[in-house]
Amino acid sequence: MEHDPARRPSAAALAEAFALASGGPTADRASEEVVAEDVRRVRDLAGRDIGTYGLEFARLLLTFSNQLASVGQREESLAAALESVEVYRELLSVGGNSASVPFSSGLAEALSNLSVRLGEAGRARESLDAVSEAETLYRELSRRDFGVFGAGHAMTLNNQSNRLAEEGRYREALQAIEEAVLIGRRRAELGEPAVGGDLARSLTNLGSRLGDLGRQGEARTAVAEATQIYGALPPEEARRVWTDHAMSLINFAVLLGDEGRHDDALSVVDASFAVLDQYGDERSRAAFEIQEWSRRIRRWLEGPAARAPGQ
Repeated sequence: MEHDPARRPSAAALAEAFALASGGPTADRASEEVVAEDVRRVRDLAGRDIGTYGLEFARLLLTFSNQLASVGQREESLAAALESVEVYRELLSVGGNSASVPFSSGLAEALSNLSVRLGEAGRARESLDAVSEAETLYRELSRRDFGVFGAGHAMTLNNQSNRLAEEGRYREALQAIEEAVLIGRRRAELGEPAVGGDLARSLTNLGSRLGDLGRQGEARTAVAEATQIYGALPPEEARRVWTDHAMSLINFAVLLGDEGRHDDALSVVDASFAVLDQYGDERSRAAFEIQEWSRRIRRWLEGPAARAPGQ
């Protein structure tokens, strides 16, 4: 709807954004090259007029970073994520108070994405620093408008919890994910749309953090609630979050297996295969990884060591 055609996103950029949001197939090489052309074009415009074109450029870089990551180009994805953060910082430095909220929210999203890309590159400390800065920004934004920024805050807390756990800071990781769950429950109470999948993801991560601290019973309760939420989602949302659903079921099966409830655990593994059959694209890497995990858990549950008394 921009009057200036140069500020409108290309068809390829829109297609990629909708594909990522819906959990659909990622773009092919041809559309990736088209988005790369868009990046070069808008970079030139932003270099001449950051105030007019900077926000579009920063958003395009974020889309491009996610697209590159989806096709395994991690170094290029990280470079785009870093550039997106740099552009948002520049926009904040020149934009003044009138533009602080959109630029701050954009920077928070870009920092959270950068954290993921840094984690993929094995740069754990920098990853944690990036997501911690993003969480601080989202916390302030949520105070201003919880309805707009609560979801982003919860997502960033999930990311931060994972990074803290990777550093062995399990109690801090638990505190972060507990706050994410509280945000999800508050959003559900307010009747926000499409909150179920987000809450279920936080509950699954809560189960992992509780398990890290040896609180297996509480972990099982959290993951069981997550699987129930996933199972009750409407079809469109279920399709969007099917990978999270399947992984939650796998986690639940492991917890049940650790308790010696092998038959129940095997039924849950079967449910993960059913989710894969219903929603998964057999050619995708996510489907392959989930299938391998499910098979591995099934072999463990059916093995003699798993069923031996005291094991």
